[in-house]
Amino acid sequence: MAGPSSAIETQGLTKRYGRHPAVIDLDLHVPRGAVFGFLGRNGAGKTTTIGMLVGLLRPTAGRVWLLGHDVSRDLRTALRRTGVLLDRPAFYPYLTGQENLWVVAQVLGRDAAVRIEPALQAVDLADRAGDRFGSYSAGMKQRLGLAAALLNDPDLLILDEPTTGLDPVGQRDTRLLIRRLADETGKTIFLSSHQLAEVEQVCDQVAIIDRGRLVAHGPLAQVAAGRDLETMFVELTGGDSGAAAG
Repeated sequence: MAGPSSAIETQGLTKRYGRHPAVIDLDLHVPRGAVFGFLGRNGAGKTTTIGMLVGLLRPTAGRVWLLGHDVSRDLRTALRRTGVLLDRPAFYPYLTGQENLWVVAQVLGRDAAVRIEPALQAVDLADRAGDRFGSYSAGMKQRLGLAAALLNDPDLLILDEPTTGLDPVGQRDTRLLIRRLADETGKTIFLSSHQLAEVEQVCDQVAIIDRGRLVAHGPLAQVAAGRDLETMFVELTGGDSGAAAG
């Protein structure tokens, strides 16, 4: 069972599709308050892992705890203080940013509606809250997705490739925003990425996954001291220096 210091804990987490193993015997420990980078090339098993963390996929074997709660036994409680941003956020294009967050807040219930303005402030969208979502840039759409993930005042944020599809400026702004949220709120942030530079710039803990298996795990400085991260990542990506350089 996960201890009180863990935001995410997995034991022997495994997912197979027929004979194809997508994630194999994965043991993760994400401390509370960490900005944790989950690093691997595309197809390494990151999104499958996140699907199991948040209850979208049933593991073939193993267990998951979020904030001390067993996902297989009490998913609702596990997700109550967890915010999730998966892939590209989908909102109504004809509604404003604020109106879209209001729709999300009605689903979440409780006090979510009163957090709309603070969430917009936190992601630097307060001045564009009255504009239609369809008019937003890719970076603004991603920030609105992050605002929606903040509406339940989560202790844990799970972000799956939050800078994918953004231009370099949008990627930089998103990284700065994530780091600022962590520094100002103390929330645990679990950040999936295939970009080494992104993890190095934002995260203080890291796990590296390749072909569904964990190959490194621990504080970023400790993992980097054990072996050159860029060399390791270029090897894992088959010489894709662009991914390593971000």
